[in-house]
Amino acid sequence: MKTILFKSKLIRLFIAFLIFASCSKDDESSTVDIPTVNYTATNFDATFFQTGNSTAPTIDWNGDQGTFSLSAPLAGLNIDSINGILSWDKTLPIGIHNLQVIITNSAGQTVKNITLSNPLQGVFTGFIINGNSEHLEMEFFSDGTIIVKLEDSGSPPTAYGTWTKNNTTIIANLTNPENGVQASFSGTLTIDTTAKYTGNLYSNPNLTDPLGVFEVVLH
Repeated sequence: MKTILFKSKLIRLFIAFLIFASCSKDDESSTVDIPTVNYTATNFDATFFQTGNSTAPTIDWNGDQGTFSLSAPLAGLNIDSINGILSWDKTLPIGIHNLQVIITNSAGQTVKNITLSNPLQGVFTGFIINGNSEHLEMEFFSDGTIIVKLEDSGSPPTAYGTWTKNNTTIIANLTNPENGVQASFSGTLTIDTTAKYTGNLYSNPNLTDPLGVFEVVLH
């Protein structure tokens, strides 16, 4: 009788051990950690007034799928909450944008720093009113240089210079290499259904003595 009771107790202990071991394995398998995420690059270049997107990152949710988000919103920019792909539209502001991508699950979050560059570039055409209305062409380059052509009495003089961004204002300082005449354009770049640059023409980089007004649109 004692032998039977002993064997019964032994069996119960063995079953309890199996249940404990099984629970321990379940606890280990249900362990959740913060996500592990890597983008193939952390610097992305946009083309002005064109849509685009980043590459998809590699993701290990480490036990619990979460979401992607941006620490701060930026006009024209979105992030897919599931796959982490950044996408932008034509209204993305010009300049260098330092972004923080937040990847969150129930265990916590991971932060990835991304830089998105969108330099002003392209050919703008329109007119300048300086006594008479004349055809004006401006070509902006991403390195900060600019070429301006003005239709003047059938001969289009060309000026070369540089452009800078000061808050919401774009300023271009130019020189005509043939006669040394200087001029400056100062105006606002508006980006919606079109990209439009409007403002005043000045005779010097001090932005005094306005000579006329201009309006050009991305060609």
